[in-house]
Amino acid sequence: MKKTIPAESLSGTTIQIISAMEKANARVQEEGVRVKGGKNYLQVSKRMEIFRETFGMDYGIDTNILVNDGEKVVVKALITLNEKVIGSGLAEEVRGRVFANSPHVNETSAVENCETSAIGRALASLGIHGGEYASINEIEKAEGIRKHQEENEELPDVTIQDIPDDPDVSRDENIWHKKSMQWIAEINACKHQAQLHAWINKNYSSIEQLRAWDKTNNKSLADDIEHTFNMRKEQLENGEQ
Repeated sequence: MKKTIPAESLSGTTIQIISAMEKANARVQEEGVRVKGGKNYLQVSKRMEIFRETFGMDYGIDTNILVNDGEKVVVKALITLNEKVIGSGLAEEVRGRVFANSPHVNETSAVENCETSAIGRALASLGIHGGEYASINEIEKAEGIRKHQEENEELPDVTIQDIPDDPDVSRDENIWHKKSMQWIAEINACKHQAQLHAWINKNYSSIEQLRAWDKTNNKSLADDIEHTFNMRKEQLENGEQ
């Protein structure tokens, strides 16, 4: 039999925390993000609403950047009451760049994403998670990418005309030029945004290799692909086909 703790034996803070937990668990049923396995998780922004609704401004949430070295970001979040720490969370984000609008990007928003994830973990440490103890921010990002992949297993089947080799350039440059033309044709053949995201998921590693080759050889093929990608994305956002 489940044991009930008399309310009079609980402190005011404990009662507030229990109330916040109950609110989160209730809202996750209607507003939670469904992930693999059928479980729901409540977004950090919604859990922050519950936190402020329950505790007002008596509690503070402080974040500190522990690492920001250009390759990764580490942020620590602390929940405090009268300068006493009652909850904490630590998160790490790895910076990366393909295209400015791709789901892989974490170049300019790494600090923001990391802070959100750290706050989510700090809230979860108090039991305000509306699901299992996990990095909700990370789950949401992974789920977004997974949905794109599942919904768009088939990409446009595009065949371009044979491009003759240029005898005045290297073998590698000829190869990359042909790949770039193929990729640009595939991007322009995408009919909706989810298909465009599925395309970048598939070609992410190869484009990273091209970007590195560009840097070594003072070329800009990856930039041409990025420009095409962003232009196509804008067209699809505006309803153009």
